Amino acid sequence: MFPRWQKKWGAMRTKFRKWLIFSVVLALLPLAFAFLLALGSEGPRPILPHLVDDGELLLLAVGLSTAALGNALYFQDSMQVRRDWMVGVCAINLALASFLFAVVSVGNASGTDVGYAVVVSLVLYVSAVITSGVCATLTGR
Repeated sequence: MFPRWQKKWGAMRTKFRKWLIFSVVLALLPLAFAFLLALGSEGPRPILPHLVDDGELLLLAVGLSTAALGNALYFQDSMQVRRDWMVGVCAINLALASFLFAVVSVGNASGTDVGYAVVVSLVLYVSAVITSGVCATLTGR
């Protein structure tokens, strides 16, 4: 019985690693390059809030949530409730990140300081990473 579970967990770890590298780490490359360029430029040292205050993490959260929603919608599971929860959480995260990106974009364009943008971006991005990781691991996509 153990070899069967070891094989299943090994496959899930492989799916998770693939998702982590290609969906999360590589998606953060533009922010990493912006940070490195800001380090090399003259002026004040860059800090995280200044790198993500325009809603960049919200766009990444939308991408992750969309992919997770697609995986969850086509997930065939014997437990329909688990599938429905995955779809619901991904859809809520997608809607919130999309709406808040619009709020931040309009606020920044009109010159309004959207002070909560960094905190909300981080919270929704972490939520999208968690839900997308669970969906990618469980669905195998």
